[in-house]
Amino acid sequence: MKKKILFTLALCVITLVILTASNRIPQYSSSSRPLTIDIAATVKPPAPVITFPLPTDNFSSTDQNLAIEGSGYPLGTVYIQENGITICQTQASMGTIPDGGSFSCIPPVPYSLGAHTFDVFIRYAGAESDHTPVIG
Repeated sequence: MKKKILFTLALCVITLVILTASNRIPQYSSSSRPLTIDIAATVKPPAPVITFPLPTDNFSSTDQNLAIEGSGYPLGTVYIQENGITICQTQASMGTIPDGGSFSCIPPVPYSLGAHTFDVFIRYAGAESDHTPVIG
């Protein structure tokens, strides 16, 4: 019979010692049974903050390879989508919580000419942030 223990955590270290009712001191032997530990994130990361282009900018450019830049949950995976399709993916740098790590993402395929609306969000440990719209 496998024991299953569910922990909820965010960036912490776990030391686990299991004591049975008959043993006050942990017993270790080669015939020990495997223990499965599932770690689940129940707290979604905060939405990313876009620093370029700013939402208040009436932004126009002929550069078809502009980066979308911002900050987000440290080491979270940043997704930039247009019309529900991921056009760029990167990882936020190791920063501090709640300030977050920085990111910059240039899609591998140049933008087509014209107006674009992007959704930017972060996934970390299976949880997804709210989406931040970017209009450029």
